Amino acid sequence: MLSLDPRTKQRTHRETVPSGATSAPVLLAREILPATVAVHPAAGATGRIEYTLAPRADVEAGLATVKWLTWPVGDTTIPAADIIEGPATAVRCVATGGSVDWEVLA
Repeated sequence: MLSLDPRTKQRTHRETVPSGATSAPVLLAREILPATVAVHPAAGATGRIEYTLAPRADVEAGLATVKWLTWPVGDTTIPAADIIEGPATAVRCVATGGSVDWEVLA
């Protein structure tokens, strides 16, 4: 979930995803786009961001029919960031080989 900083009016999400895990989806709303998403893999780790265009209700329900797409950066072993400008419903982070810190700023 994106939390609102009342001072800056920015919405943020920061989390560490353990090796071999996928984070819970972070829902996005059209009003907050564009959003910047970044990953910071630990040494030896690989991280990637995935996004979906599925209906919000399907994402919230955790339906298996939700299709996740890999962000343009792909899998990365170094810190990377990209901007989501279009109508993505949610983003999530996948970590392998070590933990990955990730963040969303909107």
